[in-house]
Amino acid sequence: MLGAYGAQIPPLSSGSNRRLVYKKGSPESYSKDEGKSTQVVTDIVEMEKLTDYTCDPEYMMVWRKLMENQNAFNEVMNNNYNPSNILMEGFGEIDVGHLRPYPNVRAEAFDMKMRITAYWKIVLKRLVDCMALHLLFSIQMLVNKDMERRLGMRSWVVEVVVLSRCWKNHHQLLVSARD
Repeated sequence: MLGAYGAQIPPLSSGSNRRLVYKKGSPESYSKDEGKSTQVVTDIVEMEKLTDYTCDPEYMMVWRKLMENQNAFNEVMNNNYNPSNILMEGFGEIDVGHLRPYPNVRAEAFDMKMRITAYWKIVLKRLVDCMALHLLFSIQMLVNKDMERRLGMRSWVVEVVVLSRCWKNHHQLLVSARD
């Protein structure tokens, strides 16, 4: 971002004494950042293990869709002469013969598996969203610290973009005023 907009601002341009120079990070800083990201993922997973709650309406929709397979499951379970394999959408072909000796818990086991599967889709979305937010936040903080260190002031990337656009407009006005 600074490469695109920084050239339009004199203090950040290549002709300036305060030219921004990007250096490669040290391996220690990379492992430190990787450790932070790993800890964020670990924390997210721990939160999910503690709460197992969602208000996402997609959960019920996915669960109901998965539960449509229950009749086919019950047919296989209730007839010992049928093959013990069942073709379920989202799972493929599954051998469920090992559940036949447990008629009292089969329905509960099926329901629990469908709920866990529906919930897992929500957890994956949340994990991706949280990780994306963490990465964006980390990048923002890295840029802010770099800008603060290099320019001696607290600065935001948005301010750099706005400043560069203002500078460009100012420059265009000056050029057009000369003509």
